[in-house]
Amino acid sequence: MNSGEQFGKLNQTMKSVTAGALAFALCVTNATADESPALASGSTTNTTAKAAASVPGGGKPRATQPEDVEIATVCAVKKRYCGWPTIARRASGELLVVFSGDRHAHVCPYGKVQIVRSGDDGKTWSAPETIYSSDTVDCRDAGVVELADGTLVLNFFTSIAYGRSGRKGYESMFKEKDKAKIAEELGFWTMRSTDGGKTWTDKTRMAASSPHNVIQLRDGRLAALGTRNTGWQWAYMPPEFTSLRKELLFETSSDGGKSWTVEASVPVPSGMNVGLLFEPHVIELADGTLVGLARYCAKPERSLQTESRDGGKTWTPPHENGAKGFPPHLAHLTDGRVLLTYAKRNGTTGGVYAAFSADGVKTPWTGERLLFPWYQWDFGYPASVQLGDGSVLTVFYAPEKVGGTCVIRSARWRP
Repeated sequence: MNSGEQFGKLNQTMKSVTAGALAFALCVTNATADESPALASGSTTNTTAKAAASVPGGGKPRATQPEDVEIATVCAVKKRYCGWPTIARRASGELLVVFSGDRHAHVCPYGKVQIVRSGDDGKTWSAPETIYSSDTVDCRDAGVVELADGTLVLNFFTSIAYGRSGRKGYESMFKEKDKAKIAEELGFWTMRSTDGGKTWTDKTRMAASSPHNVIQLRDGRLAALGTRNTGWQWAYMPPEFTSLRKELLFETSSDGGKSWTVEASVPVPSGMNVGLLFEPHVIELADGTLVGLARYCAKPERSLQTESRDGGKTWTPPHENGAKGFPPHLAHLTDGRVLLTYAKRNGTTGGVYAAFSADGVKTPWTGERLLFPWYQWDFGYPASVQLGDGSVLTVFYAPEKVGGTCVIRSARWRP
């Protein structure tokens, strides 16, 4: 999710925006809401959802749950909010889902990077384990990938948006935090594990943020497309960062995530606001072409595409290619197609969706398919893996019922 750089402005105007305009207001102000829905009970067991989503406040749903998509709960902990997951399938077949958990709300000081595991293709899941937490910053959007040698690489970012959340308790807590400790903890990070996630290294700083996983290229390097967004939080970063500008950056690691180097900045054409580009993801095609998509917070909100054909040294300006929702997650399918999953946050066609491209570049994203209808603004951020039987498991966050707290959920379907 975006870092809430102008959260104070949103808090001042929140009362004047209508419910229907809320999702757009959240985006264009580069902010996040300070309140979560009412907390509800949950469990860490897998439960299949049988009822279709309904419209908050009553009325008939715009769409019903597709019968050929099985919805289940991956992780739900009583009176705790979970959000922004990513899924990975290991060479052993084990599934890993990482996310921000043990939270009080969408914006709060308490987020932890957590992980759950499944050894039966997502039918059952372990209880959540905490990988990283801080008493100074909020730990948010997490991604994970298994490298060719079995090493796991985790990425996430930290935030102090709670310091201007409009909640007096949070803001008072923030004022008491040590500024040197904030500078040490605030930023974009990776961590590594060589024992299947039992233990993890200390965190390594990256230059930019993505809500989903980094990738391993054919040449062995790790790569990430991320956004570096400045704002009031940036003033608390170490001095060497405070003079940097907003950019969409491509960075790589040649040592398995121990260190990172910025390779390129994606050019943005005149008339396009780079400050409205957020939450990108990248994939490498069979011919070595790199394809990235990024959420563009301009009306209508959608994802824009950029490509590199020289290993990430140069990139095309972001452009339209049929991607309608946000934020994007990209994955390969065994039939050669590229899978794009995303969400739409609106009251008419809201939900989690999938789309496809035959080649990821020349062929636009088409064949849009609804996986899970939902109509509140706080949900989504899907990520997908294909299982051994050819089906796809897509994870996302959403309440189990209207007015409930957000949990980690899944959609099992065939592409």
